[in-house]
Amino acid sequence: MNHRSSLWLLILLVVNGVWLGSAQLPFPGKCPDVKVVDTFDVEAYLGVWYEYSKYPFAFEIGKKCIYANYGLIDNSTVSVVNAAINRFTGLPSNVTGKAKLIAPGQLAVAFYPG
Repeated sequence: MNHRSSLWLLILLVVNGVWLGSAQLPFPGKCPDVKVVDTFDVEAYLGVWYEYSKYPFAFEIGKKCIYANYGLIDNSTVSVVNAAINRFTGLPSNVTGKAKLIAPGQLAVAFYPG
């Protein structure tokens, strides 16, 4: 690799690092104590939610038409499907998971392959 190629590679790495780092929001100290919703209405939460704005996320690189679909499994479990269209191939992709009610107004989400 010659000097010119090395310089371009370094510039590319720096620009990429700045772009990826721009999504990080530093907060010194502990996380804030956020008050949860006392009477969470899971029925109002169900259905398809389209992405309006976001922070960069690995699953969404090169994607468009990003949405989440929430469905009721039982009184304490919600199915989660995050889906999108690949900008380059036009093919759909998704990741599936479950959200479990762990306390009033608090859901824990886990995603799994498939």
